[in-house]
Amino acid sequence: MNICLASSDCAYAATRLKGVADEAPEPQLMLLCAQGLHEMGENLHLYTSGLHVSAPFFEELCETVLSVCQDSDIPVIVMHDKAFGLMECLAIIARESTLRQKRETALPAQTNVMRYFEGCGHWTPGDGTLVTEFYYSRIPKASTEH
Repeated sequence: MNICLASSDCAYAATRLKGVADEAPEPQLMLLCAQGLHEMGENLHLYTSGLHVSAPFFEELCETVLSVCQDSDIPVIVMHDKAFGLMECLAIIARESTLRQKRETALPAQTNVMRYFEGCGHWTPGDGTLVTEFYYSRIPKASTEH
């Protein structure tokens, strides 16, 4: 997989998200995205090694991170919307990364992101969205086939 962002991009986007978290509709979402991006930046190879099913979500994550880094005038509500999309991407990438590498435990931010994804009520199994289909069905199925 061609990595399209640098650790510094992840760190800067995380700082921006964290900086507006208190003003956002869902501060916890913003803070968990910041934590996930920070950890991803420190562990890019571990996060991206062997990604197959979630590759399109990684591409989307890259584009969103770079847009957060490059646009200094993003309103808080738009930043929140970007964080929502980042949470979807981070959860899917964490899920595949953990299952494919057959690790007993996920990295701390991966665990927090997946717990939030599974428990916050925005994404539920069978809700008909592509994101939940990948998270709950396609990724686990693909990880058992390899």
